[in-house]
Amino acid sequence: MEWGFTWGNNNHSRFIIKTNWLVITKLDLVVEGLVILELKVADAMNEAFEAQLMNYLKATEIEVGMILNFGPEPKFKRMVWTNDRKRLGKVKPRIETDATDQNG
Repeated sequence: MEWGFTWGNNNHSRFIIKTNWLVITKLDLVVEGLVILELKVADAMNEAFEAQLMNYLKATEIEVGMILNFGPEPKFKRMVWTNDRKRLGKVKPRIETDATDQNG
């Protein structure tokens, strides 16, 4: 079935840390380059999930993210961190998507 959205699960972000370290992390899913989806399976939502997603939102130009928890009682949480609140500086971190992992 085609939904008309592109998505990928092989998205790597490079985050520049103040100490000039380079951290590479793999995001669970990115839809249309606009929404980060963090997929979890846990007994309950947890502050660590929210902190992880907020760090991703602050470090990239993506403004919207969702945590989807598929535990015993499925829940979701939507989070927003707008680009005007970010201190991206001269270097603009971005999501690099491997085109071979795209659907659509």
